[in-house]
Amino acid sequence: MEIKEWVGQARNLFINKEYLQIILPIEDRIFELNCLNEKSYIKFSKKAPFIEILDRAIPQLRINLTKDGWKSLNLGRERLGLLLKLNDASYEGNYRLLLLIETIFQYTSVENEKKLLENC
Repeated sequence: MEIKEWVGQARNLFINKEYLQIILPIEDRIFELNCLNEKSYIKFSKKAPFIEILDRAIPQLRINLTKDGWKSLNLGRERLGLLLKLNDASYEGNYRLLLLIETIFQYTSVENEKKLLENC
């Protein structure tokens, strides 16, 4: 799954499950995600559309992932914190925002698992 697909999935998750919106920050938070030879600027906030990709921005956090790190994170096999310890990921910037992003990845990976189980 590419970054743009993940952003769309995360956006739909927060639109469909309003109770999750409480974890989103009131003010806009922007992070840069570098993986799969792709750089994306992603904005999170309580204002709809909640999560979106920007063309250019000044990020408060940069996350770099290896190809294996992206797969593991996206599928929910490993959390972002573990990927940092295994050197499959690195970050620079706001640690609290990193924890928020880790939480959002966990919610989206749980939704992926539910869809896979429904299709079996």
